[in-house]
Amino acid sequence: MHSMLSMLWLLETGGFASCSSSCCCQMEIQKHERGEISEKGLGLHWEDCEEKLDVAALTLKEPILFYDEVVLYEDELADNGVSLLVKVRVMPSSWFLLLRFWLRVDGVLMRLRDTRMHCVFDESANPAILREGCWREGTFQTLSAKGYTTDSASYSDPSIIGQRPPIIMHQTQKLIDPGTL
Repeated sequence: MHSMLSMLWLLETGGFASCSSSCCCQMEIQKHERGEISEKGLGLHWEDCEEKLDVAALTLKEPILFYDEVVLYEDELADNGVSLLVKVRVMPSSWFLLLRFWLRVDGVLMRLRDTRMHCVFDESANPAILREGCWREGTFQTLSAKGYTTDSASYSDPSIIGQRPPIIMHQTQKLIDPGTL
């Protein structure tokens, strides 16, 4: 998921011009994902942090000023399912974005890649933007050993069963603007 966005970023900024092999390109994508490449020299970058997304703030009963869900790709052919979608929600106090990649190969594995971004508006001129990445993956065999069903039809909606596969990576980062330090 990150890699797709990173590839788009590298295409937009000409970052592939210096790539002579797929290995080199993969290294550039990983650098971008880790926040080691600044956005067009602006100095903006992502740093790992201990802060967490404020889930309680997202559950508050406040008006939703804007909401949209865009399915970028979806396929339910053969014995698997794949989807890539973006959900955006804007409230008076914050905005929230979810980028989700979901892959299901029936009888074999499930893979979920979520990237969440959250920005709480406050009195400061530079509100903090947090990005949380969570990768989950599990085989049907592992899930059935935990007592979950192996019926593929039960795994068609990642929103419902997305917590079942074990976490293989979880990271929270904060967008840093050196000009405001």
